[in-house]
Amino acid sequence: MGQRTLRITQSKESAGQFRVDLRLEGDGLAPQTATSTFDFSLPPQQREDLRWYLEDYLQYPHDPAPTVAARIEGDLQRLGIDLFQHVFQADDDARDLWATLRQKLDDTRIEVNTSVAEVASIPWELIRDPKTDAALALRAASFVRSHSKAATPPELPHNESGPIRILLVICRPSGDGDVPFRSVATQLIKGLGDQASDLFRLDVLRPATFARLALVLRQAKAAGEPYHVVHFDGHGMYAELPDTANVMRWLKQLIPVVLSGPRTGQHGYLLFEKPDHDSNMELVDGPTLGHLLVETDVSLLVLNACRSAHAEAPTQPVSVPREGEAPAEPRSDAQAPQERRPPAQERRPPARDDVHEQVRAFG
Repeated sequence: MGQRTLRITQSKESAGQFRVDLRLEGDGLAPQTATSTFDFSLPPQQREDLRWYLEDYLQYPHDPAPTVAARIEGDLQRLGIDLFQHVFQADDDARDLWATLRQKLDDTRIEVNTSVAEVASIPWELIRDPKTDAALALRAASFVRSHSKAATPPELPHNESGPIRILLVICRPSGDGDVPFRSVATQLIKGLGDQASDLFRLDVLRPATFARLALVLRQAKAAGEPYHVVHFDGHGMYAELPDTANVMRWLKQLIPVVLSGPRTGQHGYLLFEKPDHDSNMELVDGPTLGHLLVETDVSLLVLNACRSAHAEAPTQPVSVPREGEAPAEPRSDAQAPQERRPPAQERRPPARDDVHEQVRAFG
């Protein structure tokens, strides 16, 4: 008998309303299904509270932060229970499915399937059983996210042998002011295990520039040994560039940016090093990097620690302004260091009706 799998498929019915389809199968049992439709939304301030709790609070857990964190923990607990009731107590089918699932939750794989645009709409990791007060993400054998249109990586030749080739790109544009160079690399090597030299080949890109990355990847493919994995350890940003008419002039005044073409709207960028420029930064967008990876037969891209430089965190969540108000400064006591990071509105996906723009931004 195989492992049980619970598939949670989320789809958007209308603004703020979602349909959730459940399917429990495996372990020799007949599949069970259930469907629920409910309204759900996270206000901007609650999103900021969640971000602060998961990111900044871990770095600055001193007074008055614990008091704020306790309030947020209570909010997250209530939110998780609300989700549970919407999904598993919607009707008799849902309750029957949960009664079966509860018996072997520890041996069940939970898969959450969403569209790319809706991936952050519902925080499924918070869902919890009100009877046991246990989070499903911590109780289940595995808890993963996926989406129906995920890209299929290139297949490796059947006759290929040898170790898995990993290229580690460690970008530290701020030099000594950044996180330690080996902070991630050391853990990665430990995680590969004692037999890493037999099963994996780990190379480090130096210098960590986009031009060097392109050269090394193309050379590897030409030699018949393309890298299987590119692991990017560095920083990213999420921002909206100026309008198309002014973009080239703006770029020359600020920092060099590698673009697949002038684009408006908010997009994500990775920060590569650029030693020949005062900023030592080069912003590379998704399409540019994606085209290079496809060209050079790289099967997997890992993005790691994109906000690791932000070591100085605020003691409380940033107050998110209402529409028409100016952004508020982070609240901190006299002893707390001032936070050095982009404004909150630059870090969150755009709250816009253009689904195509949202998909491009997440991509």
